[in-house]
Amino acid sequence: RRPASDGSKEDGWFYVEQGQRHWIVDANWLQVKNLKPEDVIEITAEELSQIPESPDALGGAAANPSN
Repeated sequence: RRPASDGSKEDGWFYVEQGQRHWIVDANWLQVKNLKPEDVIEITAEELSQIPESPDALGGAAANPSN
């Protein structure tokens, strides 16, 4: 994640896998994957923008059930 700025999606948490960032729309997704908030690292907005965004979100109704 990056430091919060305006409450938009970009303030959210992302999971990086295979060179793409996936927006985590539901914090419960972390628990399902045995991850904890302490596992999250904070990066700058510039660093985040360098990681291509996957169209697939993780967790919640908007996500693919296999995620």
